[in-house]
Amino acid sequence: MSLPQIVRRYALALFEVAKERSAVAEVETDMEALNKIFREMPQVRDWCREGRLHFASAETFVSTAFLPFVGPLTATTLELAARHDRLAVIPLLPEALRILADRASSKVRVVLETVQKPERELVDRIAVAMTQRTGKFAVVTNRVRPELIGGFRILWNDSVIDLTAKEKLRRLRTLLTSP
Repeated sequence: MSLPQIVRRYALALFEVAKERSAVAEVETDMEALNKIFREMPQVRDWCREGRLHFASAETFVSTAFLPFVGPLTATTLELAARHDRLAVIPLLPEALRILADRASSKVRVVLETVQKPERELVDRIAVAMTQRTGKFAVVTNRVRPELIGGFRILWNDSVIDLTAKEKLRRLRTLLTSP
């Protein structure tokens, strides 16, 4: 089983138990705490990714690095990951859980990547189009990415619509270099 499949299983199990116990908001707060730990101490994320190298002390690591900052449901999940030699799951868990929560809600988070801050009209048009496409109310946020050269890219859940100049140039290069 691949790491993404394992991450999805852990996230789904945690999400389902959180729903049963009406604790989804608590688990989402825990995921924010994990993300904060990884942002402020990237070596913790790296330690998790190495996983097998430190198996003997994995449970001690998890209890020290994470358990003081999360609730009981998340703590149990992290302890299980450590016990089953799956520390590499932990840094990926917040994003996997966010995707599950988004899919279960009536809203969809959409990221609009542009070269510069977009005009309000474009953001509104993207919101309407994505609401129609997904059947959920689209909440659009913008991320400025100058390296895109021009155009824009739309990201939601596990999907991308790439209408950037960079992508068009890549496609043109592929056409020109293929036999």
